[in-house]
Amino acid sequence: GIAKQDELDAKIEDIKKQLSEQEEKVNNAEQYLFKAVEDKSDANGTLETKKKDLATAKHNVEECKKLVETWQKNVDEAENDYKEAQRKYEKEREKQKKYQT
Repeated sequence: GIAKQDELDAKIEDIKKQLSEQEEKVNNAEQYLFKAVEDKSDANGTLETKKKDLATAKHNVEECKKLVETWQKNVDEAENDYKEAQRKYEKEREKQKKYQT
């Protein structure tokens, strides 16, 4: 009977050992899962930040476009004023020439 008991004890020990190993695997898997969830959360946070950065960049581009448009209008107006001044000057010169001759 003692041999049988020893055999049973050995089997029980073996099963306990296997259970312990399985438990460790489960714990490792859980830790891996938690880490994966954390990583995903971090990635989502990073994505949100990148979306905000992109929105800000787009906004800045729009502001720059407006500034360029305003600047272009100012340049156009300045060119028109210059051309107008040049025409007046030419007319004045023509009048001066007529009086001189």
